[in-house]
Amino acid sequence: MNVFSLTFLAAIFLAIQVPVSLAQDSTGPDRRDASNYALAVCLSEQETSSLRDQGFGLGAIVIERSGTPVAAFSPILEAVSMEMAKRPMTLIKTDGPVGEMQPLPLAYCLDVVEAPNVADAVAAVSKQPLP
Repeated sequence: MNVFSLTFLAAIFLAIQVPVSLAQDSTGPDRRDASNYALAVCLSEQETSSLRDQGFGLGAIVIERSGTPVAAFSPILEAVSMEMAKRPMTLIKTDGPVGEMQPLPLAYCLDVVEAPNVADAVAAVSKQPLP
């Protein structure tokens, strides 16, 4: 799978997960926005510039749509950073030489978002009232 394929898959996932809607309320981000922010943090830390760009863009959409101050998302940022520090990159065997492995950063980030400590941070942020 090449960079274009990964970017295409990420774009499809984001299109499904992030309908552009600028509705705001006073309870902070909903659970989907908080979860998407966790995904954005992970993507923005990947080696591939196209994935980093997708992460920064997704984060901007979440902040704008939710109307939530960036600081309110800091527990998610911390939880994702801690999870990424201890979790190895998801790899898959390639069709190439025996033993050659290919990283799957999108699958990795989805696993990071579903990790218990990240899920707990997402739940906490999505329940907190806005100042």
